Amino acid sequence: MLAISCFCLVAYWQFVASVRGAALKLRSRNEALTTTEWALLVAGAAAIAIAVVGVVRTQTNTAANKIQTGVNVGKAFVNTVTTTTT
Repeated sequence: MLAISCFCLVAYWQFVASVRGAALKLRSRNEALTTTEWALLVAGAAAIAIAVVGVVRTQTNTAANKIQTGVNVGKAFVNTVTTTTT
């Protein structure tokens, strides 16, 4: 999962570098990014952020589920508890 996170970050930085390069070329021609280009840039960044958050959340949940707490809450524990009436 860490490899996927690294891949996402590398892909993001390549994307940012290409957009910055395109923006510099446009500025040299005295043009600016259009609204559509900005919307695509923001959507791409948001998609990458969502993917990274999803990967991190999955990794933390997996790690948290592996922690041994020593508390037995299974059926075997429930069956051993007896109630007494006086």
